[in-house]
Amino acid sequence: MRILDFDGVPSHTGRVEFRINGKWGSVCKKKISASAGKMVCITLGYLDGVIKNPNDDAYKGFCKSFLGKNYCGPDYDPIFY
Repeated sequence: MRILDFDGVPSHTGRVEFRINGKWGSVCKKKISASAGKMVCITLGYLDGVIKNPNDDAYKGFCKSFLGKNYCGPDYDPIFY
């Protein structure tokens, strides 16, 4: 597991990715829950974690515009979960 920032560099803020059979893929923005996001962050060594789901009305378009950057990653990246 890893979290990548808008430049694709490991970070504490960004998109969640998993490695399967040597290939990295992201988590579908429609299906990750708050508890799953917290578990990912704790597993990576953080004390807590928060998922900003772009499908929630409060976060519409969030990953494409967080701090003026696109944290969603390239459209061609595979989605594993």
